[in-house]
Amino acid sequence: MLKMKQQYLIRGSGFLSNRLSSLTEALYLPREWVGQVKANHIIYSAGYGNYYDQKDRYETYKANVLEPIRLLDNSKFDSFTYISTSSVLLPTQTDYSRSKKVMEWVLENQDKPYLIVRPSSVTGVGEQSQHLIPTLIRSCIDGEEMPFVGEPKHDFIDIDDFCNGLITLIKEGIFNQTVNISSGIQYSNEEVKEMVEKVTGKKANIKRVKSMRKYDTDKWIVKPDITATKSLELSIEEMVDEYTNEKNIRA
Repeated sequence: MLKMKQQYLIRGSGFLSNRLSSLTEALYLPREWVGQVKANHIIYSAGYGNYYDQKDRYETYKANVLEPIRLLDNSKFDSFTYISTSSVLLPTQTDYSRSKKVMEWVLENQDKPYLIVRPSSVTGVGEQSQHLIPTLIRSCIDGEEMPFVGEPKHDFIDIDDFCNGLITLIKEGIFNQTVNISSGIQYSNEEVKEMVEKVTGKKANIKRVKSMRKYDTDKWIVKPDITATKSLELSIEEMVDEYTNEKNIRA
């Protein structure tokens, strides 16, 4: 049995996982693990299929359904938290959102303590470089040209608001529920661009193109069960400061 001394065990290695680990002093479950796992609180934050170049359907369902089921069935724990997505609420579904919804159904129909958390679009310091806001920051500061669609909207939440909300739910024992964590406010890509330009004091170098993703919508707002407290502009200010500091260190 793979026993974990820490209270939290995280399966995942991305943006959310890294921040959760820093806040909880959690251990990471190795990608290739065998045997039975024992931990107080398991957080499954791994995933596949949410990026433009992640098109392998098998890998999508493996990462979002098969692997969490394997961990669920081969673990002893007080709670099992699954990080889903607010995109399960959109009118147009993808393999990514469908696979997340399938795993939600699996958890809802078994008898172990679980928590399903649906974040809206998570942003903040450390966000993946290919996402909208980090790309806009580079476009403004470095003049990097980027393809841009102005109409789609997103409900953004800062990484710290999301992680703090999730940890609070676990500590308070809010299990066997599905919880939306969001700001309840939507911004268009155009509004986000203007916000980044305001913070940096520079114009983005954009090339306007047609819609890049079939699930893009002008109505992406999530009714929150837990509401974000940090404004999007403050998140962008922190991201610009971080990028500028790193740029100065490299220079």
